[in-house]
Amino acid sequence: MFAPPLEDAVITHPILEPITLFGARPPRELQTKFLLAPPSPARLAPEPGLTRIGGAVVELLEVAGHASMMYAVRVGEVLYAADALFGGAALAKHPLVFCQDSALQKEAAARLGELEGVRVTLPGHGDPTPDLTGLVAANLAAYARTTAAVLEAVQVGAAGVDDLLVRVCGALGVTMESAGAVVLNRAVVSAHLTELLERGEVGLRVAGNRLVFFPEA
Repeated sequence: MFAPPLEDAVITHPILEPITLFGARPPRELQTKFLLAPPSPARLAPEPGLTRIGGAVVELLEVAGHASMMYAVRVGEVLYAADALFGGAALAKHPLVFCQDSALQKEAAARLGELEGVRVTLPGHGDPTPDLTGLVAANLAAYARTTAAVLEAVQVGAAGVDDLLVRVCGALGVTMESAGAVVLNRAVVSAHLTELLERGEVGLRVAGNRLVFFPEA
């Protein structure tokens, strides 16, 4: 198994994922198979670009965003987009598409959409498609909807991440029924808040011993 450096660390030491999401040693409810997989041996992937892996010549494309480090893989006319792109059914089922950096997530999807000569694209979740342009457009629209929902949640009134998460879930029709869903979706909202902070559309302050996000005039 090959992986970029940060993902290599998580694959080798899976406890890093729930620790990152929870911010401390995770409770049993967050030590599930979805957040705490068994450790696996991994090898560091080569740098992005043309390379040889397992006897095959492939092109590794940097698509960080969903994860802090992630590569898509192109072999001739076939593109494995990894989790930089999701199929339509996955986007509909999960309105809050997971990401660690929403700005990079959008940039990565847009870059994939500029590739020429791709005849078949395999999204990380979903069926292969010959329509790379349409797949990218659907993903960018989904990411933009999340950013807009987070901004609208802040515009309702200054609040912390957990209250904003409730507002966003209400707007997007998301019902969370497990601790894992809460921490994953909380991370998504946090990522989009960081993007909005960097765009100057929301602000951040400490009030009442809480981190509070507020709309910028």
